[in-house]
Amino acid sequence: MESSVLESLNAIGGTVGIPAALLVGWLFLKVKGHSEEIERLHKELESVRKENAGELSKIYDKLNLLLADVSYIKGRLFKDEE
Repeated sequence: MESSVLESLNAIGGTVGIPAALLVGWLFLKVKGHSEEIERLHKELESVRKENAGELSKIYDKLNLLLADVSYIKGRLFKDEE
C-alpha cells in the first residue's frame, strides 16, 4: 500500500510540483489518522452503550420487583379491609 502511495505522490509531484505532492501526502496522513481515531471512538461508544444498557436493565429489574412488592402490599391491605 505504501508503494502505491509513494508512486501517486511522485506522479503528483511531477505534474503539479513537490509542494502540492507534500500537501497531498500530509492530507493523506491526516485523513488516515482521523479515520483510525473515528473507528476507535465508535468502538468505545459501542462498549459504553452496552454497559449502559446492562445498567438500565438492572434498574428495570429493581423497579419491577418494587412494583410487585407494592402490588402485594396493596392486595394485602385491601384484603384485610374486606
